[in-house]
Amino acid sequence: MSVKILILLPFALLLVFALCRMLVGRALRKRSFDILLALVLLLYFLATAGLGLFWVANQELPVFDWHYLVGYVTLVLVVLHVAFNWQTLMAFLRLRSAKVLPGDSGRTWRPALRTAGWVAGLALYGAIFYWLGKGQAVTRIEITRGPSAAMEEETVESAAQAGARDSQTDEAYAVPEAQVVQDESLKGDAEAGVQGTHAQGARAPEAEEPRSIAEGNGPPAKVLQQQVVSSDGGHRVLADYYHEQTKHTRISVMGGGGALDWSARPKVFKPYPRAEVIDLPEPTDLAGISVGGAIELCRRPVPGLTTEPITLEDVSTILFMTNGVTSTLAQPNRLYHLRAAPSAGALYPTITYLVARNVQGLDVGIYHYAVKDHKLHRLRHGGAPYEELASAVSRPELVSRAPVTFIFTSSFYRSSWKYDERSYRYCCLDAGHLVVQASLAAAGLGYGSVPIGRFDDERVNTFLSLDENEEGAMAILPVGFVDHVSSDPEGRPEFDLAPTELEGKSHALVRLMHGSTRLAMTGRTVQAFSVRALPTKELVEPVVHFLPGDAAEGDDLFPTIVRRRSIRTWSAVSLILEELAAMAYYACGLSESGGEVLSDPSFEDNHALSLYVIVNEVDELEPGVYHYDRLQHALVQIRRGDHRQQAYAASLFQDVVGEAHVAFVMTADLKRLGYPDGDRGYRYANLDAGMLGGRLYLMATGLNLGCCGIGAFFDDEVSELIDVSPEEELVLYLAAVGVTEEAP
Repeated sequence: MSVKILILLPFALLLVFALCRMLVGRALRKRSFDILLALVLLLYFLATAGLGLFWVANQELPVFDWHYLVGYVTLVLVVLHVAFNWQTLMAFLRLRSAKVLPGDSGRTWRPALRTAGWVAGLALYGAIFYWLGKGQAVTRIEITRGPSAAMEEETVESAAQAGARDSQTDEAYAVPEAQVVQDESLKGDAEAGVQGTHAQGARAPEAEEPRSIAEGNGPPAKVLQQQVVSSDGGHRVLADYYHEQTKHTRISVMGGGGALDWSARPKVFKPYPRAEVIDLPEPTDLAGISVGGAIELCRRPVPGLTTEPITLEDVSTILFMTNGVTSTLAQPNRLYHLRAAPSAGALYPTITYLVARNVQGLDVGIYHYAVKDHKLHRLRHGGAPYEELASAVSRPELVSRAPVTFIFTSSFYRSSWKYDERSYRYCCLDAGHLVVQASLAAAGLGYGSVPIGRFDDERVNTFLSLDENEEGAMAILPVGFVDHVSSDPEGRPEFDLAPTELEGKSHALVRLMHGSTRLAMTGRTVQAFSVRALPTKELVEPVVHFLPGDAAEGDDLFPTIVRRRSIRTWSAVSLILEELAAMAYYACGLSESGGEVLSDPSFEDNHALSLYVIVNEVDELEPGVYHYDRLQHALVQIRRGDHRQQAYAASLFQDVVGEAHVAFVMTADLKRLGYPDGDRGYRYANLDAGMLGGRLYLMATGLNLGCCGIGAFFDDEVSELIDVSPEEELVLYLAAVGVTEEAP
């Protein structure tokens, strides 16, 4: 309200002045009132134009809304009004300036000097507002801790845990003090840095939880916490805050972000010019296992890993099938090296490292995968680096025994250069693509693997000698022969949230999200988390379409990976219902083995994802929007009718979605993201979405169909299309699938 009063103040003063003149019998003449009105309009024009300079300096143009456009029309009218009255206005100013600013000889200022004064005044005016916008407007956000919503969710236990439930609930991690961050225009400034300090603030009430094993009868652990962002009078959980700030809207995309600076385009291959280069043998081109068969193998539990050696040829195959160069694309002045796994904009922010413990033909040590040449860079050899890495992760018994462990990191600026604040989503999706392909390739060669997302960020980054401001570890994948005798220790390492201010070239929101979700080990041990129930969706009087069983498994895995590409054109031939059933089942369905129901691996058992299907053209299935019920292997109808146009518009008007036979939509339940590591659950959910999207890519390719992952869309419009509340479910990823024009 105070801002509105301030805006109206000039008009109010003008009216009060006119009324006072009337009361004393000296009413303003029309000409005088017109002049004063023109001066007030000129004042408003200067203030509005100054605020425009303010926003340009602060790079906040994407936040302009329709009322701003109306305001610019008003400004045009104001300029026209002043132009029509310009002679009268100038005569008024000259009359006054002759009395106020006489020269030495009594004459008025010379025209040239008067012009110089105007120029200097305008320059000073512009500089003041630019200075204010560039460095003085700091939006202050405060991040405090609150109890995690995940603590309110029910969990289910495996048979081994069921007997101990009476004395257990979900374990909790200690939470550091509140973090106060000052951020320069987090909404739109691709170069704004995060400023501020970690200050002690209010701590959320502590609740009794299972005691840390190492503490015996010591004080109880603290309730798992989430970070709550307070900004502009609103309060949101950090994950929801970041997701909301990075949504695409009709208005935000109008701002564009300007043309890309191709001179600043980051390199997509990380050099190690001084490292020793290790040649890799040719990768295996045929594993004799289907895509679906490899997915089924990855669903089986991995109680432990043996120390039995793995061959260097198998390591070479896993690396190539994960992120090797499988094709090239020549464009004017540029050659793209296309890789095994998909990546937004072909920017490939994910970098692969490996720790060799027992690889035949390779010394114990730490290595970087040189993607372009399909070689290894030896970063360190000798000693026991696998033990050092094991001491920093949540599953040390796996990493310490695995013959090889892969570490996937993100070079944030590679994606941020093009995609700004939204790029952290793409970094997570990209890493998820690589993790799932490494897991499937390992399964195809007879090995087991377990994705790990809970680790001490600083220790792992230091272990790899990374610049944490530019590159950070995202996922760890130990690989080896499966040991069916569990090697789980009595307790698990305990972690705390360890928010860290990051600098670097990537967008401020990217640095805020990654830096605020880092973990650090406490040195204590806690009981293992309970197994989490899969999300379900209850609908009123649902129409259920049960899908055919005995899903086709697709072609052989390795040739499928090599020929996988993002497809954007579709045939007029309809998709077959059995093909849709196979993709849904192998993307996120449930298997059964020995009476046990098995789901796909999820980072730290986050299991927050749901899958929706927009059906445009599938034989034997009515067009509409459906939810995939993995428990029943069925599609539950949400909307009826053809929604091509709505899907086309919601996907930023991309034909690849509007014309696809089906479009898959992956969402995450916001309330489940706090499990088990608070706001880091957002990272887990996006990594899971990347794995789910990777399975869709390979299953579609293995069925001779096409697939294209879509990370850019109008978030709330997609939510509306699939009939979910954006306050409850976050849309993470889309995948368009259809029959290709080249398909038989």
